[in-house]
Amino acid sequence: MISLLFMSIFMFQLTVVFNLITTYSNELTSLEIDQHIYVKPVCQTLTRFVYIKMIKCASTTLTDIFKRFGMQRRLSFMLPPKGRIYVGWPYQIDDSFFRPSKSTSGFDILCDHAVYNRQTLSQLMSPGTVYITSMREPFSQVKSMVNYYNVLNISGVSMSVADRFAEFMYNIEKYEGTYKSANASSLRHCVPDGFSMTRNLMSFNLGFPTGGFRSVDEDLAYDRGLIQQWIAELDLEFSLVIIVEYFYESMVLLRRQMCWSLKDILSNATNAGSYEYREENSSELVKIYRQWSSIDYQLYQHFNDSLWRKIAAQVSTLLSASCTYNVTYKTLQPVSHLISTICSNYTSHHELSVLQPSNYSKYHIFLQILVGVPSATALLQHRIPFLLPLKIARPYIVSSAT
Repeated sequence: MISLLFMSIFMFQLTVVFNLITTYSNELTSLEIDQHIYVKPVCQTLTRFVYIKMIKCASTTLTDIFKRFGMQRRLSFMLPPKGRIYVGWPYQIDDSFFRPSKSTSGFDILCDHAVYNRQTLSQLMSPGTVYITSMREPFSQVKSMVNYYNVLNISGVSMSVADRFAEFMYNIEKYEGTYKSANASSLRHCVPDGFSMTRNLMSFNLGFPTGGFRSVDEDLAYDRGLIQQWIAELDLEFSLVIIVEYFYESMVLLRRQMCWSLKDILSNATNAGSYEYREENSSELVKIYRQWSSIDYQLYQHFNDSLWRKIAAQVSTLLSASCTYNVTYKTLQPVSHLISTICSNYTSHHELSVLQPSNYSKYHIFLQILVGVPSATALLQHRIPFLLPLKIARPYIVSSAT
């Protein structure tokens, strides 16, 4: 009975908060905040996009967001044929890898696994399509991939070895050769013979001639000029690269760039888990992998920097329109850690810890960017702790990709 009462209170708070967000999020009027005037920018919701689904880079969580967005609006998806789960991956897209479009103007959304090829996709997608992908720090990504795809067992790393992951990394060519061999074909999950899952996987998915089915001799991982040119082209072609380590900030930016609502970016984190080498960060092993997957490191560094440049531009625009706070983009950087710390006290559905009103102003700028100034002001004016919607949203906003 007590638990039912607490649940009822919680659901009432949830309803109040989201009613406020719904009521105020579409307002276009000027509001006075801290004695400054903010005018919500007028924008048009973008509904046509390609998400290049990146293995173990919060991809399932993001795909859930994108599929719900499209289904609610009855948009057309590029889907794999019946009986298949990928749109051609890890091969280049051709007509046999997707179901025909019922629209003469092309598909609205692609968010299943596919290899990026801008020329091909431009012919298949609707005009004005936005391109998005996600990336993760490469050593974290490969650890997660090794766990998810059962690589250590399939590769034959002995169970008697004290540190099986380290053994694999020290002998990565040897063990991967076993993993991708025809003899292991029946044990792998949707990975074809001869395909490398460890060497520059993110770069391969984005179309660079590296990894995949290529031998080390065929790999162009050491052509610096070609790599720099390719990364520069991606920077022009992709509107946003979501960085898993900064998932909060990336989703805020996605929401603003696509002119979506807060509800559009909520999702349930999936494929979360734990494994013994998840926290392994040996500098020696990282060095080995950096050499083995060098393009992924260059790619990640570039788009991690790019994310913060875009956030800086967004914050500068917001600040110039609303107030004179002496804030740089770094104000947002620790926010995910703040939210995680506060929400760690949220141990059950009926135990809501909150910040005191005296702390509102310090992170008010983040709330403005997340839910919009009208909603932020409404939450504060109604004395509803602004972290409440973040607490409710935390399992859905933050990625638990492992």
